[in-house]
Amino acid sequence: MRLTSPIVRGRELQNMRKIPGKTGKPVTLQALEIKLKQAFLSTTALLTAAVFIVAAFTLHSGAHNAFGETRHPKNRLATPLESSSPFYNKALIYHRNDRLPEAVRLYKKVLRFDPGHEKATLNCAAALILLGKYLEAQRLLKQLESSPSRPRGVLLNLAIAATGLGKPDQALDYLNKAFSNEDASQWEINYHRAVAYAKLDRLPEALTLYQKALEDRPDDAFVLFNLAVTCDTMGLYPKALTHYKAILQTPSPDINTKTIHKRIRVIGTYLKNNQYPTKRQ
Repeated sequence: MRLTSPIVRGRELQNMRKIPGKTGKPVTLQALEIKLKQAFLSTTALLTAAVFIVAAFTLHSGAHNAFGETRHPKNRLATPLESSSPFYNKALIYHRNDRLPEAVRLYKKVLRFDPGHEKATLNCAAALILLGKYLEAQRLLKQLESSPSRPRGVLLNLAIAATGLGKPDQALDYLNKAFSNEDASQWEINYHRAVAYAKLDRLPEALTLYQKALEDRPDDAFVLFNLAVTCDTMGLYPKALTHYKAILQTPSPDINTKTIHKRIRVIGTYLKNNQYPTKRQ
């Protein structure tokens, strides 16, 4: 029986096993089924949110460069030494401090003076993705796609924008190009392929790629989150429970831990009731 099923079969109604609730009053199996259905709908919403959280995480994760500044792997934020434009340098500061609207405004000012400034174009697109303005970001990235000096990360960001626009098939095409052109690391490509597969409801493929991503980033809260929700959606509840609990050990301010605590309680109650969920067919 699926945890998500709102249907209570006759035999289950006959048994009407009691499950203690928070108030101490017994909860019928039928009532639990309804509660589980509501919880699943919330989790489905989380899966959608995860797709967009991914873009924020990827664009803000990076290593420190020789100047001690964060160098983002997707938008390759330049150091102040790489540009003489005061607007560009200020935009970088805003970008690194998540003041994205201000960063976008200054990037656009740079582009008005210098339309061919590729780094400003890419950084502006990256900030727009974080703001959920996928179409505007895509237009900027398209300007760089055919450039002979195309910065690394353009194809990957085009894939992220396509996913945000509800075009996961297109995202997969861009990710294949990114792989062929060494536009991003294998981890990044696997991760975003998993997101696209999840959007296409190709969950077994998404699960495999999330697991590979977890091998490279075992403490990454976003990988754990998407992996947990995928297992949950597939009916792999013990695995989902493990991953949900792992998220709480590596919290992120972008992940709603209250919702995760609630989901852990719901799945735990379900499993304790001996209604062991089966894998989705």
